[in-house]
Amino acid sequence: MYEIHDFLAVPTGGTLKAGDDAADARWFAIQELAQVNLSQDLLGYLQRAGLYPPTAIADPS
Repeated sequence: MYEIHDFLAVPTGGTLKAGDDAADARWFAIQELAQVNLSQDLLGYLQRAGLYPPTAIADPS
């Protein structure tokens, strides 16, 4: 089972770093998702749920 949190964010300063619950933290675009080292079958789960690939990406501007 996965708990997925998806946020649209714009970094404004500071340094992104992993907390004690994660080995790594970084920002990436949704277009990069297929190249990111994900949990086993997470991308497949997102595909089966109809969440990936995105059909439309909202423009925050």
